[in-house]
Amino acid sequence: MPQEPMLRAAVQLSVYPKARSMRGTRWPDWISLFEDLLVEAEERGELLPHAVHAEIARLIVGAWTGVQLVTEARPESPGLSEEMARLYQLILPNIATMGVLAKLDTSPYHAKRVLEWVP
Repeated sequence: MPQEPMLRAAVQLSVYPKARSMRGTRWPDWISLFEDLLVEAEERGELLPHAVHAEIARLIVGAWTGVQLVTEARPESPGLSEEMARLYQLILPNIATMGVLAKLDTSPYHAKRVLEWVP
């Protein structure tokens, strides 16, 4: 995302009240997507029993948006990849099983490595 100006602009517009009132927002779609992914994870036995899909989905979308805005506003911030990695490192142990946590790559360099694999 740091290298994607259109995606960054979309997030900024989604938090701007006048733009939201004129164009709406895609937040419900993102929340729904995350909720669907969490349901799949639960079906595979990857979520802890207390995890509530809808609550976690809303939290992740809201936190992600907030982290992006704060990171852009504060020049001394470590960067979006580092901040998002930290967010996931804080959230995931509270919702994912130990077996899943052991396999997850939450480093800030994960996205870059994935993009290197894409032809």
